[in-house]
Amino acid sequence: MEPVRWIRGVVPLAAAALMGAGVMTRPPVLVAADPPWQPPPCTDSGPPGRGGEATWYRLDGVLDAAGSLSGMRLTAGLVGGATRHLSLPAESFASGPVGAVVLVGSDDGSRSRLSLLDSARGCETAVRDERAVVRSALLTPDASAVVEHRVDRVTRADLGTWRVALRGGRATRIVAPAPADERYGRTFTTELRWAPDGRLAVTSCGEQACRTRLVEPRTGRTVLVGPTGPVVGIDAAGGVIAHERCAGFPCALVRVDADGTVRELAPGAGRAAMAGDRVVYETGASRLRILDLRSGSGATVDGDGLVPVGDGSLATAGITHAADAVVLAPGGLVDATGSRVLGPLGRTPVGIEEMQR
Repeated sequence: MEPVRWIRGVVPLAAAALMGAGVMTRPPVLVAADPPWQPPPCTDSGPPGRGGEATWYRLDGVLDAAGSLSGMRLTAGLVGGATRHLSLPAESFASGPVGAVVLVGSDDGSRSRLSLLDSARGCETAVRDERAVVRSALLTPDASAVVEHRVDRVTRADLGTWRVALRGGRATRIVAPAPADERYGRTFTTELRWAPDGRLAVTSCGEQACRTRLVEPRTGRTVLVGPTGPVVGIDAAGGVIAHERCAGFPCALVRVDADGTVRELAPGAGRAAMAGDRVVYETGASRLRILDLRSGSGATVDGDGLVPVGDGSLATAGITHAADAVVLAPGGLVDATGSRVLGPLGRTPVGIEEMQR
């Protein structure tokens, strides 16, 4: 069972999981005066978002006059191009981008609606409406389908993770709900991300710990890794890179294998992100370090004030970048001008447009 909302501090490890995903790293914003964009439907049959443009998005909570969360504000655009914002209900999410496309999910209390926001073409494509609550979702790497995590609208019981083809076809459940286990406690968050080898990583976090199931989508073969703290990513060998189980940051970074082997990577780390076999993380001295998981070597990143931007279906911001690069943003606030990318060979982040050249 996953509740709709819960209060920071009530469930320390689940709160840390959301902080690691970027959900709770900044306060909500006041309602903006400028009117929201109403994207028209995409009418041509070309492939979505394949123009080569760098796309970015950020999702922020919106407060009403009484100080309550009344909705979400999705800001999106092209680097060097127009920036637009959409007003969404309070229970909404976004993920990506894949190419120039951001997957957007919103729930109005009766149905969940998924759509593809194409910043390159300035339009959106409806994916589907779902009676169950879709808590989060990801596009497949080839942008041919969506994988979505669902809960029952009335009971909030976990309904598992489903695959839905964009070109029609029936929805298929590919991952069952996480079974009850007192070692982990009641599940509060479920996050989806893609492993480097194409497997889907489904991370369920409860009061006590997180567990990650690595699933081969075509065969359903599943490997369970846990318990861990909040997950950062999956390395090329299938190891889960995560924080230890603790109430907040900084917290040690570890690598956990399916056989339960745990290896400490960094004694104390704040927010972190991965690219291939490299991890970029905050240190206790408010600096950034980069760690090569293959060689074990580390170095300081020239990025004062920058924060690693993680991936996964619970991320609240993203920007188009190469698979071997890590996105960094001032204070974690992704936008078209301040965001930077750390490539595979350097220690100095560069602008998105410079990385594209």
